[in-house]
Amino acid sequence: MSISPVFLHMELAQERARRISAERAVLAVNEHDEHKARQLARAHDLGWMEPEREQIQARYPHETNDFCDDE
Repeated sequence: MSISPVFLHMELAQERARRISAERAVLAVNEHDEHKARQLARAHDLGWMEPEREQIQARYPHETNDFCDDE
């Protein structure tokens, strides 16, 4: 089983976006801009926590099926 190039490209794009987002927050801290640093850090955290929450809360049909206990 090989990993598709499209999947690898998407993973790389997500990692780059995550790194750039964190670097912007660190740059604001280094510039002593507390308001901007807090705003960017909060946006960075929320931006990457929200998709994970959606994935965790996702319910697959076999988990919510009333007849799954009968199997």
